[in-house]
Amino acid sequence: MLYFIMFVILFFVVIGIASSSRKQTSFLENQQTVMNEQKRQAALTAASRRECPRCSESISRKAIVCHYCKSDVEPKYVDDPTANKQIVEIITLHKTGMEKSEISQKLNEKGDKFLADGSDWCEEKVGNILNTFNT
Repeated sequence: MLYFIMFVILFFVVIGIASSSRKQTSFLENQQTVMNEQKRQAALTAASRRECPRCSESISRKAIVCHYCKSDVEPKYVDDPTANKQIVEIITLHKTGMEKSEISQKLNEKGDKFLADGSDWCEEKVGNILNTFNT
């Protein structure tokens, strides 16, 4: 009988240690997941922000007016300045009510080329720009 009681006590001690070990591992895995998500969010935030050219405060890449110094700024969708100007122009023209076909025609009349391959603009390319950058 004494052996049976010792066996039961030993059994519960082993189960308790194993359970504690699993909880500790689970806790560490959860902490790692939270830290990874925080890093991902920080990277997304950094990628969506830039420095105001006038006051150097952090503003949205798509901002047209600095929230801090109230100066007009050009949105920065991409790092290439020529491509960025084209994107800004396409979005601006679209916001004034121009259709994609009219925008592509206007860009082609100006002599602007689609920078990715040097070809003329078409309705599909303008649509792709609007879908990608116009949120």
